[in-house]
Amino acid sequence: YILILYDGYGGCILNFRIGKIADLLGMSTEGLRLYERSGIVKPKRGENNTAYRTYGHLDFTALIRARGYHYTGFSTKEIAGLLNAKSVDDILAGYEAQEEKIAQELRYKELLLQNLRELRKKSADAEKNLWKIERRVRPAMYRFPFIRDGNFLIDAEKEAVFHEWLLKTPFVFISQSNEWGKLLSGSTQITAALGIFEEQLSFFDLDMKF
Repeated sequence: YILILYDGYGGCILNFRIGKIADLLGMSTEGLRLYERSGIVKPKRGENNTAYRTYGHLDFTALIRARGYHYTGFSTKEIAGLLNAKSVDDILAGYEAQEEKIAQELRYKELLLQNLRELRKKSADAEKNLWKIERRVRPAMYRFPFIRDGNFLIDAEKEAVFHEWLLKTPFVFISQSNEWGKLLSGSTQITAALGIFEEQLSFFDLDMKF
């Protein structure tokens, strides 16, 4: 592969092998070929359809723009759609869809940060609260019990839902409980469940059929 760049007026300004251009752009040569197959760039074939390609300056600038889109989170197919869009509306639709995707990712990161801060606080207070029993009002939450009175509750029908909940950790967590009367009587039998707070449940599409 040889890459030849033109200045737009017919004059050749660069004559690099594809490996050199790949290095300049921080890409692999296979990545450049993928962009070509995807229609992001359309270099001219050499004489007799040889392996050599001739890239114009518009191809080179398209590759730079494609790299920018790549680091903004667009897929190769989406990048090709943006660079070959037939109208501004098509481009705006692509931008809006990516904005929504990034906003969702930021919300997810915010929830992770909130969870981590709460976990750090609980861990810092753990020693002074050791062996203490405290009654408190907690935020509304949903629980998926899987152990009660020493019995495992997950049967074949619930297994798929159980796995779906597990995929949402750390937002889904272990929630253990005991009836207040049993606790005061010294009972060690507990109900173990997967739990998730109501405010976070709205972010996930969890199956509640259990």
